[in-house]
Amino acid sequence: MRTELKKQFSKLKKMSNSIHLSEKRLIELEKLKEMLLDATDEEKTEAKIALDKSMDENLTFLKTTIEAYKFRQEAPCIQIGNTKIDMREWCTISQYAKLFKYKSTMNVSNQIRRGTIPPERINYIKDLDIKLIRLP
Repeated sequence: MRTELKKQFSKLKKMSNSIHLSEKRLIELEKLKEMLLDATDEEKTEAKIALDKSMDENLTFLKTTIEAYKFRQEAPCIQIGNTKIDMREWCTISQYAKLFKYKSTMNVSNQIRRGTIPPERINYIKDLDIKLIRLP
């Protein structure tokens, strides 16, 4: 069991390097590793479930990042008046919802309204009456 947990931890740490997890997260993973050395079987099982969930979330993030990269490569530039918009950097609310696997565009609109998606990443185009979101 301990060997399996060490393998899981190593995979997660390697993955964290590839998708640039925050320093705080890495410190938490190091603490978890130390705690598992003296853990009971039940605690190890709980930790394994938590690690698996974390790995799944990180894989989802990585897949989304790859999809965003592909989207950026295929997107054209548009010009509205004197303003040229590179659509490799921007997407519509609908595209954003599909790209980041939201259930509906309303979820994205609510995040914009609440400020979860920062206002500096929103571009409202009056001529077309649409909002564009800068990709992360």
